[in-house]
Parts: sequence; structure tokens; C-alpha cells
Amino acid sequence: MLPLAALVATAAAAQIRLSGDASDVIKLNNALDEGSVVDAAPSSCTAGALEKAERAVDAALVAHPAWRWDVASVLSTPACTITLRRQPARHAAFLESYQSEFRNKCEEVYLPEVPGGTYLGNRLNSMGAGFARAALHTEMDVPYVPRGLPKYFHSEAFCGNVSDLECFFLPAGACGLPRARGATLEKPPGLTGRLGGRCALSKGNWTCRISNPTLPCVSRGVVNQPPCVRRAPSHRLCGRREGALFWSVAMRPHAKTRLELRRRIETWLEAHPAWRSTGEACAAIHIRHGDKYTPAWIDKNHPPPTATLKDYVANASKALSIRNATGPMLVMTDDQDIIDELPRVAATTGISLYHVPSARPLASSSEVSSSEIGSINCERSHRDERCIRGPNFNYRRDQRTGQFVGPAELLQFLTTWALASRCRVLVGMRRSYFSHVMFDAMCALGGACPAFVAIEARREEGCAGTEACHVFDDVEARRCVTSSEA
Repeated sequence: MLPLAALVATAAAAQIRLSGDASDVIKLNNALDEGSVVDAAPSSCTAGALEKAERAVDAALVAHPAWRWDVASVLSTPACTITLRRQPARHAAFLESYQSEFRNKCEEVYLPEVPGGTYLGNRLNSMGAGFARAALHTEMDVPYVPRGLPKYFHSEAFCGNVSDLECFFLPAGACGLPRARGATLEKPPGLTGRLGGRCALSKGNWTCRISNPTLPCVSRGVVNQPPCVRRAPSHRLCGRREGALFWSVAMRPHAKTRLELRRRIETWLEAHPAWRSTGEACAAIHIRHGDKYTPAWIDKNHPPPTATLKDYVANASKALSIRNATGPMLVMTDDQDIIDELPRVAATTGISLYHVPSARPLASSSEVSSSEIGSINCERSHRDERCIRGPNFNYRRDQRTGQFVGPAELLQFLTTWALASRCRVLVGMRRSYFSHVMFDAMCALGGACPAFVAIEARREEGCAGTEACHVFDDVEARRCVTSSEA
């Protein structure tokens, strides 16, 4: 079995010194046209110089859709160095082909239906599936502009005059959320509610009509797997792993987000310096408890999760051992009970367990489940006064203040995923959208996918949805691993 490093192109990085003027974009474009890895750094390591350098990097990345910021490089490169890396060859070719097809066609766009679901995992999973369907399986002839990031992550202070995904990420193509000639399409005229359709710009105004992309062929009864692929990467696509393609197109952090992630990562590493030397010999763990443990959620169709933190750690250890590795683990959860348990399990297993503190206080599953609030579904009843303040699982709000969580929540998620992006194993829940989104994020941020161990996956489900093969992989797919065999 090939190690993760074998799946990622390795090459000596081109060294680019940025001077803080208009020539920086030219230097970067030339370097990205010629190489596969670029280390760019401002002439002086100051906050102002780094900010100018990051803005130049934005311009170069928009022009080079097959490139990504190598976020894991923050762990090892000198301060103020910005490492850019080209995606694996076949994936890069697809990205360039897809983006070039719609270049300079920004006066007519397709806005998808805003997906259902209110929490981040559900929403991003739906957005990724919609994008993959449009990008790979439909007769799209105009740019597809993803939208639907929950508004509770936004703030005017962080987002300024942009919205949706572009508050945090580079535009998903040359058009982005349409604002050509100063016109905006925040509330599409002609598209009611969450509906999607085609929108055209004429004389500074947008007009839209409800429509759906046309499938080139009829599904033959295979759920979520259209039989025809119009724009196909020339390698295997497995299960639901098309979702990470969405990340590589629509969720490349822009300059402001990169600067904030760098600051948060470096602050966390000051407190946990041993993580710098971990390399790929580590595992990420996502434990979804929260409302899934409350009486409001549990019924015959939604039995409570039964795996303990120790079970997750044991699965991660076994999956790493299959890959001839041992190492620390980074735990992500929505349950304060799990955070409180980390020191005890670390002591009994001898494994270093880390976590990135949440941007807001986490609620305790045991406390919420044993109180009145446990009988209320705070996703559906998020306006209920009892779901706004105090211990609960309304993920929109900070339970201390009752205010929306704002950008800090998403930035902490991105920080965790960035720190985990080099790990060779992810242990998550098969039925958690968030676990799948975390997998997709690790694929996109790291350039290759970890093995995904699906806790509580039934044997009869096989490996559907848990494959480690992916659009990012340029070699034969690695064997999938379920919790029963990891």
C-alpha cells in the first residue's frame, strides 16, 4: 500500500521574492505557469508586507484554478512563506478544462437552488453534491455559481460587501457571485424563495428565470450516480467523494481567510509544538453527538450513537497500524463531555489527544439530555427562546450571548481541518454529514485523501461512501476501511 506522500506530487519549490508592487502578480503567474510548487515570501516579514503578498497570491490563484494554498506548509515553512501547490495531474487538468470553458462568460450565469438543511455539514454536503452534478453530469453552457453558506457565519466586519462563500473563499471561477458592472445578484429577481435558475445581465440589471440543468441522459435507477459523465476526470470517481471536487473549486481560502488561518494555526502550535513534527503519522477524529443524543432526536429510525471516545481512538490506532504508523490524534466534536474525557483516555491509552478549542462554549450531551431542553429539536425550533441561550444544541448561536456564532466558528473549523490535513486516517460517523464534509476538506486542503474509517457502518453497507479513492488520487485507489475491519 502506498503511503499518503506517494499520492502527492513532490518537487523542489520555486522561490519567489515579492516586492509589494504590481510586478508580484506577474512573478507569481510566471512561476505557476512553469512549476508545480512555489514558495512565495514578501521582502520583509511584517504584517503589512504579508497582507500585500497574500493579495497578489489571490490574483494568481484566480487565474490558476488547478493550484491551491498548501495550508499544511504553515507547520514547517519559515514565517511569512506562502506555499502554493498544483493539484495532482489529472485533477488539475479537469479543473483547468472546466474553468476555461466558462471564462469571460459572466453576463449569464446559473444560480443553483439554495439547499435545504440548516447546519453546516448538511448544507455543504448538499452544495457539494449539487455542484458535482452540474459540473460532471449536466449540459451546462453558462457558469455555475455555488451559493448557500449559512448566514449565521457572516458578519459585516469580516465579510465587508461580499456574501455567501465569497466571504471566506475565492470565487468559484472567473465570475464569482455576479456583480459585473457594479450590479449584484444578492436577491435574484424572478427567483422566489430558494429556487434556482438562469440569470442574465442587461443594461446593468439582472433578470432571472426558474430552470434546472439538463441531464444528458436518463438515470437507470442507480441512486445518486447518473450513468453518463459529461465532463469526466480521466480517473475513477468513488461513492460520494465528488464532494471534495466542490471544495477545490469553490472553497479555496482567499487572502483574508488565509491570514486569519495562519494566525490561528501558529497560535495553536505555540501551545502544542509537538504537532509540527507529526507529519502524516496522525489521525483525525470527528465525534458527532449533540442533538443526536437528545430525546428530541432519538427514535427507532435514529438510535443513539453507542461508540465511546475510546472506541474511536482504538479504530484510529488500528487504521494507522495497518499503514505501519503510530501517532497523535486530533479530536473534533460538538460535545463538551468528549473534551472533558480527553485527558483520561490519553492517559489510559498512552496516545496524545489534541483538540482545537471551539469558538463558542460547547454544550454537554449528558447535561442537555437530562434537562427540559433535551426534548426540543433546536434545529427546527431554533427561534424558541429556550434554544437561543443556555446549554442547548442550536448550532447557530453562542449559548452565552444568544448571538449568531459569526465567522469565528467557521474559521475554527477550517483551522482544525487544516491542522488535520496531512493525517493519514480520519475516523468519523457514517451518518454524519459533518464527518463527510471533514473528509472532503482534508482531501482538498491536503491534496490527497486519508483513509476514512466509518464508525457504526453496518457490514451490509460495505464501503459505499467510505472509499479512500477520490478525484484527487492519481494511482489505484487504496482499500477502503470500515470500523469493523480497521
